[in-house]
Order: sequence, then C-alpha cells, then structure tokens
Amino acid sequence: MTLEKFVAIISAVDAQTVMLITAVTAIASIFIAIIALFFSVWQGLQTRKHNKLSVRPLLKFYPRQSDDSQNGHYRLALVNCGIGPAVIKNVKLLFDGVLVPHCDDTDFRDHINHIIREQAVLPKYKTHADIKTLLIIYKIAAISFDESLIAGKEKIIFEFDYNNTALDINVIRKIGLLVEYESFYKEKFPRLEYNKGKFIG
Repeated sequence: MTLEKFVAIISAVDAQTVMLITAVTAIASIFIAIIALFFSVWQGLQTRKHNKLSVRPLLKFYPRQSDDSQNGHYRLALVNCGIGPAVIKNVKLLFDGVLVPHCDDTDFRDHINHIIREQAVLPKYKTHADIKTLLIIYKIAAISFDESLIAGKEKIIFEFDYNNTALDINVIRKIGLLVEYESFYKEKFPRLEYNKGKFIG
C-alpha cells in the first residue's frame, strides 16, 4: 500500500467520523431543545396552577340571631373565607325551600319586602301603614351579577332589628339564597345554598 492510498483512507475515515460527530451533536441539540420545551410548558402549567390556587375564593353564609324577651336581631351575611376574590355569577331567592320566580338581582329586595309585610308581620299588626311603627328596622342589600367580594370581607344580605310581638322570625328564617360564583381565573365552584335556615354547600 502506497503512502497516498493510506492517506486517502485516513482522510475518508476522518470525514465519516466528523459527519458522525456532527450528526450526533445535532440530534443531541434537538433532544435538549425538546426537553427544554417540555420543561418550559410544565413550568408554565405549574405556575398557572399555583396562581389559580393563590386566588381561590370560598364563600359561606353566616346567619346570626340574638333575642331577649321582647326584641331581637337577625342577619344573614355572605363571607369570603378564601384567599382570592369571588365573582358572583348568579343569585336566586328561595322562600320555604321553593325558588321565587321572576326574581333577579334588581328586584329580590322587593320580594323580601313583600315576604316581610305579607307573611312575617303578625296579623294584628297588618293594619299599620308604616312598618317602622312595629319597631321592625331592616336592611336588605342587592347582589349584582359579576360583583366581586374580596377575600376576608363580608356582605350583609339582610339584617333585622325587630319586636318579638310584631314579627314572626320563623318566616324570616325561610328566606334563602342560591349563589353561583367563580374565581378571576373563571374557575367555577359548587353552588352555595342557604335554605330554611341551613347552610348547604
């Protein structure tokens, strides 16, 4: 074998080796890029999951009642016990466990007023023109769709200071609510229900 042939063989082997190394390097680079892409996607999903958990709301109803021999106080509040704001998507009014028809956030206060006057006020006082003469003072709040309730805050739905001889508080306890809400990430939560004086949800 001449020197020229030997050099040619070595050169061919070196060229193949270089091509092989180049191919392996390219494949390794692609593999690393794919791993980096998957890691970036996974990290993004984990960050989004963490962000969603960090703003999760948790709504609860809190009824409170106090009475003495003549006067009483009763209120129902909606409280956000979570760590993020709750966005109210729907509110329905119940009375005695039955959904009140044709009632939305603009008029459920009128429905509660009607219930108080027609059913909660005892018959012997129904002739009074002004309900305040019965020593019944009440506040009813509106809940608007897409209204947000920030974490740690409460919204008093209704509140009564009343005379035991004029108002049947058992009727007031029959007033209930259904509330649907979600987080700022559009995560929906189970429907919250307060029905016949019991919290469900």
